[in-house]
Amino acid sequence: MSGGEYFYFYNKLLNFAEDILNDDDEIVQPCPRPHQEIRAEFSKLLTDIATCCKAIEWADSSDISQEDMKKCLEKMLSRIKK
Repeated sequence: MSGGEYFYFYNKLLNFAEDILNDDDEIVQPCPRPHQEIRAEFSKLLTDIATCCKAIEWADSSDISQEDMKKCLEKMLSRIKK
């Protein structure tokens, strides 16, 4: 099977990570400056998580190896544990 094992869920995370930074979006209210920095940090975390979700989805769809997926997850988890 190629792609879509989990309906490209990682794209939803990537979109959300981007959307929470867009102050000019009609849906997202402008955020006071003091909170923009923490939103940016959270957006980066979501982007990293989305990368792992993509690796899992692609591995389960046989688009990348299980070993490549494992490396991606180990890299992410090692950064979180620090």
